[in-house]
Amino acid sequence: DDFGEDDRVYDVEDVTTFSFTQEQGRIEPILSMAPEEAKSQPLVMVNVYTRGVLSGKSRVGYQMRQLETFRKYEPGNPGRPRYIPLEPMPFNTHARIPGSVLMVIEHFTTDDVPRHNRRTVKPMVYIVRAYAFMARNIKVDTASTNLALRVACAGISKTTAPEAGQVRPMWMKPLELKVTLCSDHPKEPPTMEPITVTLLDSQTILGVKND
Repeated sequence: DDFGEDDRVYDVEDVTTFSFTQEQGRIEPILSMAPEEAKSQPLVMVNVYTRGVLSGKSRVGYQMRQLETFRKYEPGNPGRPRYIPLEPMPFNTHARIPGSVLMVIEHFTTDDVPRHNRRTVKPMVYIVRAYAFMARNIKVDTASTNLALRVACAGISKTTAPEAGQVRPMWMKPLELKVTLCSDHPKEPPTMEPITVTLLDSQTILGVKND
C-alpha cells in the first residue's frame, strides 16, 4: 500500500476549470518597445476575468512578472506551458484554492516569425510530498488555538492533525498527495501546478502562501 493509515484521508477540492481550444486561447501578439536591460523592461501583466449571463465583466485574479522570466521564442520549438499563480482580488483573498493559469508566453525581437501550434500535454499521475515541520511568529493569541497546516495541489489537499495551544506548533509529519499533472513527455518534468500552503486555526485561515 502506498499510504499509511493516517494518509488515507484527503480532500478533493471543488476546483472550477475552464479549458480553451487552440483558437480560443490564442491571444494576438503585443508589439511594444523595451530596452535591452532587464531591470528597465516593462512588466508583463496577466489578468483573468469572468462574465456571467446577466452580470458584466469582473476581474478575479492577476499576476505581474518581469519580461525576462519568460522564455525567448525559438523557431520550430514551441514552449512548454506552465502554470502562473494568480494574486486574488480583495473580495476573494480567502479563497480556499487560489486561481492559476496554464499558458505559454514568449518574446522575440521581431514580429515576422511564424507562430507555433501549442504543445499537446497529457494528464499523468505524480506524487507531491510536503514535509511539515513547524510554524513560528504567528500573529494571534496561540493559547486557545488549534493550529493545523493544509497543503493543496491540483485539486487535492491534506491537512495535519491540529496542535492545541502551541506557540510554535510542531507537526513533524510528511503529507503525501497523489495528484494528476500534465506533461508533454513521460520523462520530462510536468507542468507543475501551484502548491498552496495554508495555516489554519480550527478552519479559520490565518495565512496563505501560494508558490
